[in-house]
Amino acid sequence: MIYHVHINRTGGTSVAEALGMPHAGERHETVVVVKRNTAMWAQMQTFAFVRNPFDRLLSIYLNRCRTLKSYDGLSFPEFIEKACKGTADGRTIMTAPCANWLSVRVGGQFGVGVGFVGRFEALDVEYARLCDWLGIQAPPLPHRGATDHGSYHGYYTVRMQRMVERIFRRDLEWFGYTFNGK
Repeated sequence: MIYHVHINRTGGTSVAEALGMPHAGERHETVVVVKRNTAMWAQMQTFAFVRNPFDRLLSIYLNRCRTLKSYDGLSFPEFIEKACKGTADGRTIMTAPCANWLSVRVGGQFGVGVGFVGRFEALDVEYARLCDWLGIQAPPLPHRGATDHGSYHGYYTVRMQRMVERIFRRDLEWFGYTFNGK
């Protein structure tokens, strides 16, 4: 059995659709919640995709501006402020660090609670790696829900960058992300 921990704005809808997973794009639950509600978790092949938090937050903002009226008039700096306080969405997990979605406590330490972690930044390559890890032929990967924006660098002030670095520290550490890349 396969389970995808679907972190929003990481290419998960495209991956789930390609793999024929039901409800692609509808389920957004953390590892802790899924483990608690899934008796077979230990026997499952589990995976997730992550994304540089600076790019992911911009994508969340642009997607929300496009789809939610409540974002009308909300500037990107205001969104970052709210996201870093955990108040950007009704469900705070939607703007939480990827590490919060994936972390589990094992032996007194926190770590990643899925068997495979792919990176959005190389989605096609990482998707092929995932399929190899799952032992399946890689079906074609569609690209769904993309936001149209260039580099995230120009959207951030130094203050905004520091706020994200503080709140998304574990994403930066666990997945090797920086403001300037990876």
